[in-house]
Amino acid sequence: VKAPIYPQVVLNLPYDFILNKLPHPSEHATAASLSDGNSICEATINIDYIVRAMSPPECFGKSKNVDPVVSTALDTNTAILSPTREAKLSSETIDGLVNPNEEDTTWALGSFASKFLLDLFESNSNNNDLSSDGFAHIGQLILSLIAKLKQIASESDDGTKKRHSKTFLLQCIRVKGHGEETIGLCRAPIGIQKKTIVIEWRKTCERVYKRAIYVLSHKTVGNGITAVVTDSRCHGHVTANGAFERPVRIPAAIQGARLAGAGLKPNMLLITKVEDSYMSLAEDDIIPKAHKVSYIKRLKSKIAALPVDAKGVPLTDDSEGEGGDDTMGSRGSYTAATVGVAAALKATDMVVGGQCTNVFCATRPPGHHAGRELHPMKAISNGFCLLNAAACAAIFATTPQSE
Repeated sequence: VKAPIYPQVVLNLPYDFILNKLPHPSEHATAASLSDGNSICEATINIDYIVRAMSPPECFGKSKNVDPVVSTALDTNTAILSPTREAKLSSETIDGLVNPNEEDTTWALGSFASKFLLDLFESNSNNNDLSSDGFAHIGQLILSLIAKLKQIASESDDGTKKRHSKTFLLQCIRVKGHGEETIGLCRAPIGIQKKTIVIEWRKTCERVYKRAIYVLSHKTVGNGITAVVTDSRCHGHVTANGAFERPVRIPAAIQGARLAGAGLKPNMLLITKVEDSYMSLAEDDIIPKAHKVSYIKRLKSKIAALPVDAKGVPLTDDSEGEGGDDTMGSRGSYTAATVGVAAALKATDMVVGGQCTNVFCATRPPGHHAGRELHPMKAISNGFCLLNAAACAAIFATTPQSE
């Protein structure tokens, strides 16, 4: 996983310079936003409609009733998919999926794939050229995937849907990866770049994936579910009194989550323990991919040498140099940091597996500033972080299951 390389001159722009280049809020005021001719009232953001537009089915073009006042701004009434068409890829072998006489075209291939991709599938369905018949092959793959989803969705039992949900979503990811490799081995039609085909293929697989989350969701699993993950082992990371990053942050976060309904509402889960399987996954497989072994060994050795009652001790090399004493800890800091990574992995697994829409990890120490070894982006500080849980989550989400 590599971040984009931005021009150095952009990274070094002073923040006040950037702010000075932005127009004053009053320049955007409209007549409707003027309450008395003197003061300016900023329009209230309609969070409900924004969130609805980001959730299935609106996010893949299947709009429900939208307030006309915000429909233009959200543009959810405009379908992002091409008009539904019926595919000719041996559809007779998949009963009930593609039927020209079927009024409901929800499950037609054209509801997921663009006209561009449908044409590509059809033009190669009867092609004997081995260098290009892979397009017909991935067309059959996506048809089979849709047929399987339709079959699972027809089940009325929520328990059955829950059992099949994660397996099917992971199958979507496998089919997506297999399709990309197949496209790479095929000969693209004249005038069409493989990159364009790959992009359209990814969009198609993503639409199947999002449809699956939508139709397989129920009261406590799937679309619209938020989870909060924490673990008491994070309290082993003890910083100095008066430090910016201190133990009170977790109780404060959990209190805020509970006030929002975590652990009380069926659509907001509160998980207070991370399984040991995620701890092993973090320590044995993921952390070594995110950080150099030399950094991990040095950090472990420094923490292991601390007295049992030590707290607020500088842990990383930068804390003893120009970075100041910001990255501090105690004897339990490495375990706490590993728990933070494990929580991020569990959160990723829950989102990718369709168990919930998003997860908030209330863990310490924080985990998004730490570099592969030290000094991310040549910073003079680790920003209170020991292990980069955010990077570990990204690596976990993008690494093939075979690895």
